[in-house]
Amino acid sequence: EQQLGPWHPQITEALNALATLYCNQGKYERAESLYQRALRIQEQQLRSEHPATAIVLNNLADLYRKQGKYEQAGLLYQQSLHIRERQLGPEHPEMATMLYQLARFYHEQRQMEQAELLYQRALTIGEQGLGPTHPLMVKIRNDYSHLKQRRSILEMQNG
Repeated sequence: EQQLGPWHPQITEALNALATLYCNQGKYERAESLYQRALRIQEQQLRSEHPATAIVLNNLADLYRKQGKYEQAGLLYQQSLHIRERQLGPEHPEMATMLYQLARFYHEQRQMEQAELLYQRALTIGEQGLGPTHPLMVKIRNDYSHLKQRRSILEMQNG
């Protein structure tokens, strides 16, 4: 920061890494302020559609999810996903990871229909780009299977 200045775009990488460390330690207020600072720098020095912005938005969404701020987390996950989708294209293999994260978020929130659609899309994209035996595909199939089991149980209980 002393060499580059407090508003240099490269500072955001360090801020993001430090914020992630604080988040993992449960120091959520410190993490949030660093993520917010990184976003302000990116908005001023880069552009809101920059790949680094999507990363910080995703990490801030993870923080909000951990804090139980689900509405804010969902909005940031979606914003991050849309940035990456515009950068990479909707069928890029990396999209499978982003879709999976959002699917898991909706799954945790018991928004089963949204989660199911995202799991399906993540599987389609990931199996084409990464292959069906890729570790990510195994995780997605496993979580998707749990979702379907949960839906079946709920339908039996309600129907």
